[in-house]
Amino acid sequence: MDYSPDALCVEITGESSKINAFIELVKPYGIMEMCRTGLVALERGGNCLGCD
Repeated sequence: MDYSPDALCVEITGESSKINAFIELVKPYGIMEMCRTGLVALERGGNCLGCD
């Protein structure tokens, strides 16, 4: 959905098992924020919790 040199924002839909597999795959890169819900608003760019 959005990326910059210091942040990546993605939206994933699908079966829980596939979402869980993706989360495990990207854990080594460091997940700063994650929300598992229905309708959400996502901030673009590097202005997120923990981004300095």
